[in-house]
Amino acid sequence: MVIAAPWVPVLGRAEPAMFHARWRLEHAGSEDVPDWVRAEAHEAMARAYSLLDEFDEARRHTVEARAICDTIDDAEDREVVLGDLSTLPSERDA
Repeated sequence: MVIAAPWVPVLGRAEPAMFHARWRLEHAGSEDVPDWVRAEAHEAMARAYSLLDEFDEARRHTVEARAICDTIDDAEDREVVLGDLSTLPSERDA
């Protein structure tokens, strides 16, 4: 299900990153989607907002992703998401 061009933020392309992040967040709202997918969708939003220098919005999505991590039962899934969150510019500079 995670089909969101994860390479786009790496290239520093804010608009496509935001497009894909919004798509992920929209599709992560389905009932049958695991919590880790929802958390990663918020991570993608935080990363896209960081590229746009909208750090308040980036932080809001980071906080949401971390809150969702608290509900992820599988430790490996949780650690993957937390690892991704730790690479966000706002988290590295904190």
